[in-house]
Amino acid sequence: MDTFCPIGPCITTIDEIGDSQNLAVKCSVNGVLKQSSRTNQLVHRVPEVIERLSSVMTLYPGDILLTGTPGGVGTYRSPPEYLQPGDVIHSEIENIGILETRIEKF
Repeated sequence: MDTFCPIGPCITTIDEIGDSQNLAVKCSVNGVLKQSSRTNQLVHRVPEVIERLSSVMTLYPGDILLTGTPGGVGTYRSPPEYLQPGDVIHSEIENIGILETRIEKF
């Protein structure tokens, strides 16, 4: 969808991040922590995702696989919380970095 799924701005190789199966994953909106977990809590481990996908399609170097998100998604909060123009999201993965996304009216 237009304006959806920001990624980047860089690629990190496995030798730069250490144990990819145990990294902290956090997301905050306007400085308020909304999600916090670790990659060892993923329902499907990354090697399993790669194995399954590669059994039904060709994967190439540079392909991006999205694995989902920790609990705390706004639509499942009580009451639900939705992003608004002007909101600033910080998405962080330990040893990789922080992606800052500013929400704009579409």
